[in-house]
Amino acid sequence: MDIRYKYSKNSDREWILFLHGWGGNENSFDIIYDRLALDFSVLSINLSDITSNYICKSLTMHDYIIAVLKVLREVGVEKCHIVCHSFGFRVAIILSRDSTIDIKSMVIIDGAGIKYVSLLTRLKIYHFKLKKFLVRFGVLSKSNIENSGSADYKNLNLKDRCTFKNIVNYDLKKSIRYISCDTMIIWGKRDYETPIFMARYIHKCIDGSVLKIYDTGHYSYIENYIEFLYDIEEHFGKYLTI
Repeated sequence: MDIRYKYSKNSDREWILFLHGWGGNENSFDIIYDRLALDFSVLSINLSDITSNYICKSLTMHDYIIAVLKVLREVGVEKCHIVCHSFGFRVAIILSRDSTIDIKSMVIIDGAGIKYVSLLTRLKIYHFKLKKFLVRFGVLSKSNIENSGSADYKNLNLKDRCTFKNIVNYDLKKSIRYISCDTMIIWGKRDYETPIFMARYIHKCIDGSVLKIYDTGHYSYIENYIEFLYDIEEHFGKYLTI
């Protein structure tokens, strides 16, 4: 399997693993990658390559975890800190729950993994099912349902749409309790993809966690870069060896 990743080994310094959001790549955290590489060893994996490597198979979270662990073995990472955004948090949860990787600390940014269906989404689902029923009996043409779904979903081919559904339907809410490391949670209060109540739930589940709420949307680490950099340096400053 050909998975792009980049890393910088900094003597015997501790590792930081970057896990980006859906549709991102190994460069998604470049705004802090080089800065943290001054004091730590850093590794960023292109999770999107995992999706594209399987030509004829839709994936589950299990496939992503196996691929990430393969990269960690190749680089020689047995313990690390994790910085994760959105989909990357799903990976981080399962690594905490199922792997032998020693996770020293975690920075969670607008994390996904808690299955949530709003009233508006439910209405959209019912509307879609009604249209699908009417298409089946010839009342509506098939074109009425071909462009249904979120922007992320509509941009995918049939195989990757199955993968996307497998991922969003896998509820990791009960698995968050397996995270027991030093944790900082950073969230945008105007995040409508992973609403703010999820941040508060995660904060409640992880003992001793710190919650930072920005006046941003889903990409809080980019939208409020200055405050994010300050909080990141505060978090990782505790782990600097002199």
